Amino acid sequence: MEKLRTDRPLVLLLMLLAGAVFAAGINWGLPSKDADAFLTASATPEQQSRLAGMWLQKDAGDWNADASRGSDVAQHPTTDRSHAVTLLGNPPVPSDEEIAAKDATFSRLLKIKNRIENEFHETHEDNENLAENLNKSQVRLQDARDKYFQANNPQLPIQLAQDVQARAQIIRRYRLYSYQPDEMITFRALARMHLEQNDFDPRLYQYGGLWIYPVGGLLKAASLMDLTRLIGDPTFYLDHPQEFAAFYIVARAYSALWGMIGVAVIFALLRRLGASRAVAAMGAIAFVLMPVVINLAHEAKPHLAGTVLILAAVLAASHYVSSGKWRWAILASLLCGLAVGMVLSGLVGIVLIPAMTALRRDGAGRLIGITVMGVIIMVMTYFATNPYVAMNLVNNPEVVRSNLANTSAMYPVHKIIGGVGRCAVLVAAGTSLPLAVVGLVGALLLALWKKNAAEGEATESAHGIGWMLAILSGVVLIQMALVAAGKPGEFGRFALLPDVALLIAAFAVVGRWVKAAGAQLATATLLAIIVAGFGAAYECAFIRDIRPTNASRMQAAEQLIKVNMASSVKHQPTVLIPSDPAPYCLPPVDLFRWRIVLLSKDGQPGGESLHGLVVRPDDAISLSPLATPLSWANKSFVIESH
Repeated sequence: MEKLRTDRPLVLLLMLLAGAVFAAGINWGLPSKDADAFLTASATPEQQSRLAGMWLQKDAGDWNADASRGSDVAQHPTTDRSHAVTLLGNPPVPSDEEIAAKDATFSRLLKIKNRIENEFHETHEDNENLAENLNKSQVRLQDARDKYFQANNPQLPIQLAQDVQARAQIIRRYRLYSYQPDEMITFRALARMHLEQNDFDPRLYQYGGLWIYPVGGLLKAASLMDLTRLIGDPTFYLDHPQEFAAFYIVARAYSALWGMIGVAVIFALLRRLGASRAVAAMGAIAFVLMPVVINLAHEAKPHLAGTVLILAAVLAASHYVSSGKWRWAILASLLCGLAVGMVLSGLVGIVLIPAMTALRRDGAGRLIGITVMGVIIMVMTYFATNPYVAMNLVNNPEVVRSNLANTSAMYPVHKIIGGVGRCAVLVAAGTSLPLAVVGLVGALLLALWKKNAAEGEATESAHGIGWMLAILSGVVLIQMALVAAGKPGEFGRFALLPDVALLIAAFAVVGRWVKAAGAQLATATLLAIIVAGFGAAYECAFIRDIRPTNASRMQAAEQLIKVNMASSVKHQPTVLIPSDPAPYCLPPVDLFRWRIVLLSKDGQPGGESLHGLVVRPDDAISLSPLATPLSWANKSFVIESH
């Protein structure tokens, strides 16, 4: 206890350091109107007038039309992905003058409209009779235009109406989404609640109530301090995306706070493993600077928080291994329940309960008793933080099924061999390759470590921590290997627990095998510096993405314009993309000129002969210290002619 008290000032200092690292660049990649310069470059004044929030919401359609769908499920999905689908056609439309040259009635009505319009402007637009006549003439002209299209190109009005909707949906994404594709679902979930009807169901269960509800509470608290504006009308945020951007900062701050708590947990685990105060401090600093941690602390997602809770459960379980006291087993079970209450992937904590009793070599009766008790505590804790899961399992199972089906669709099982290789690469990218190697060697050395009577309780608890982390990491990696083949770098977030386990093993072995205090500090410091060299690229990417004009996406947008202008192919400018257009996966293009085509599910144009530019985020995974494969910040794009 005395050691704990003397460590507190150092732990507090380390947490403040983590807060500073996580706060830098926390406002990266936020929604704004900066992309409008590209998105609406060739829009006519009439088209520009329909870009206000009121019209965008009306044209795009209701976001939450189907109450049985989860908040993370698309309301208007492109269901047939067996072939390429044109999302935005922008077909050539004959001008009024061209129609007038072919249609006498339309020519006469156009002249009348132009004459009244000129008279209206000459009277300084204050003649009510002229205003009414102008409106009638515009209606008659539109009717004549529709009749002309119906006679000469009946599909054109339908295509134009579809384009209006598609264009509004795309602009809505650019006005409200950040550069991280999964962050928005938290706010979608909060928007699905109806507080005036006592409906607090987020309809999102991959992210737990321990994530959703605190974020909602923090947004409310921020609004009371005039840091955010909570307004029920979505059109307000479409007109003022900077106000919606503040929501992302609040949610990211919640994730960063859990990262700061993680610093204290890592420090405590290393001290339990016998590391000196200096080595434990360097291990905590390396945790802060590890690529995967920097990345997740800057994202409004619960994975960092869930892993910190699992690590805290391991810490509590180590006390049970060394003492056998029930209160530690109860605390470990409670923390495991909170982990799954934070994010569904925290369910891995269920294996910790029997593991800690087995490591203590409890008898079969005690093992069964504690395991049953622990599972009950986990389940009760989960449903306490996610009450609507239990309610909907009985009253509305379709919404639960929708959530789970969406998750399983995103992670189909692939060949295990490819998955194992991808897991290894993602772990190396998340930790930094040098730390992964040292951690793996350290884990093997700790596993072979033989305790003796003189080492006492410290060795017993160290033995338990190592094996518990190994068991949990093994379960996570097996799950990942089943689905990891071909996954992009961002999938590495699921390897956070194995990444941290390798870090703990690396610094624990320094504390045990390097005897001299000075040599320990030098070795631990060198290891932390190496990790910082890899994490710095991520920190710089977030800072660079604060100013949209400097972001890689805007640079790619400029490149698209130049490539199209330099092209000798005389076709409508077309972008071919693998997923629905949004700010994170498509640089902004002129939505009133470019054709946007969604490629088939296998990434091919299908049977249609298409000419254009294939545009996709660069998902290449490099282990270079300059690369940031796990992050969406300052993401580069691959642009290829087809």
